[in-house]
Amino acid sequence: MTDEEILGITRDVWESFTGRAIDVADGQARPGGDVTVGCVTVTGAWQGSVRLACPARLARMAASAMFDRPADALDDQEVADALGELTNMVGGNIKSLIPGPSRLSMPAVTVGASPTVEPPRAALVTTVSLACEGLPLTVSVWREGPEPGP
Repeated sequence: MTDEEILGITRDVWESFTGRAIDVADGQARPGGDVTVGCVTVTGAWQGSVRLACPARLARMAASAMFDRPADALDDQEVADALGELTNMVGGNIKSLIPGPSRLSMPAVTVGASPTVEPPRAALVTTVSLACEGLPLTVSVWREGPEPGP
């Protein structure tokens, strides 16, 4: 899988669900502060995970567009549900690019997460830094590695 493929998948999913354009970020912009992270796990011939991370403000904007309701009228669960659905769609499409057969987990969303926390026993395959209305969105793919030695 290439960064261009991940960009294309993420752009198609994000723009079709939220109606908001995304593009490659200038530099390596990373969400900081109050971050919302969605994660799906791929199991099977290839083991790993796909994560979407963005500021809580961007997650709320996406949820507002998806639910067609004002951002301040949404509760945290609705915001988590929206980012979870976006993560599921992006992760499912990325899964089609990796060796199969494999399965995709249900999305898990963490509000107030650190964008720098690495999954245990995993190596970063790639990170694509994007932006939506000036706010950073990162998509990272992690491959599960072997168990650590004694």
